[in-house]
Amino acid sequence: MPVSAEPAGGARPVLDAVVFSVDGRAVTRGEIRRWAERFDPRFVTRVARRATLGARADATDDDAALESEVEEFAAEFRYARALESAEAFVRWTEQQGISVDDWWESIRISALERRAEASGDPSEFASDADRAGAVVEPDEAVSSADLVVTDLLAHATEELARRMAVARSLDRLPEAWIVGGRASASEIDARHDVLEHTWSGWRQAVTDELSLRRAVERERLAWIVFDLLESRWRTESAASEAVACVRLDGLALEDVARDADAACIERTCVLGDLGTALRDALVTAAPGELVGPVAQDAHWIVAAVRAKRVPSLSDPLVRTAAVGDAVARAAAPLVERHLRLAEPA
Repeated sequence: MPVSAEPAGGARPVLDAVVFSVDGRAVTRGEIRRWAERFDPRFVTRVARRATLGARADATDDDAALESEVEEFAAEFRYARALESAEAFVRWTEQQGISVDDWWESIRISALERRAEASGDPSEFASDADRAGAVVEPDEAVSSADLVVTDLLAHATEELARRMAVARSLDRLPEAWIVGGRASASEIDARHDVLEHTWSGWRQAVTDELSLRRAVERERLAWIVFDLLESRWRTESAASEAVACVRLDGLALEDVARDADAACIERTCVLGDLGTALRDALVTAAPGELVGPVAQDAHWIVAAVRAKRVPSLSDPLVRTAAVGDAVARAAAPLVERHLRLAEPA
């Protein structure tokens, strides 16, 4: 991926903000973004999705419901940071190095993103390029406001912190951290490459088969695997009618959802990844059973259980979960020992 262009001066407070440190090695938001661009597929995917939603934002000016959601999202953001007064809010944007207009634009896209996520329909995120199977690169000029308003870097922050804590515990933390200055992209990449090499060896050591089997035993209930056909409905009455069409009229759930223009997707997941209400409804469900309506994320879910199986390391989904669990458990005490979070601005 090409090196991100040097941002305009107004973006520097956002990128230069220290997020955490490991034994004196300060890590800025800009460095985390750089690591995410190279090593975090979640970041790449989400930036592309937000770009798609941002391109649609102008077509939603007459959407009264969305405007209400935007106002709600903005109020939540300001309340969580004690920025209810206009003076405090303007002072905060100046400290962050972002404009009020850019903040509003990011809030609007975030509201669209939350709406799309709640719909459960992947096509809500898809651009023409996505549908064509093209690889979408993140915008080199990721909005500075996005880095402040959203949790865009949350996953990358956690992952980079783990890598640094592990490297520190092994006395392999690169020494070339710049203190009080600014490292070049090539310098940042070089130390990240060292971290990745160290992390790869450590990760392999803590994810041996015995550790993975122990993880499966611990999480035997949470990692039950389901193949589901999941439909989402805007009202409980519509969801109940869909259930009646399936149970009483013998119609297929996918046909009922298609005729009603409701989102309906096939998914394979583990029980623990589902929302609480849906998880409770599915835990005793048998293959072939219809579950719902279940309230979740401002929608009502009706799901058909295609298959249900106990967790096994031969299942890629379970193995991925087991690896993640083993890594998280092994890294947690190292992060606690070596990581120091920066005070919020």
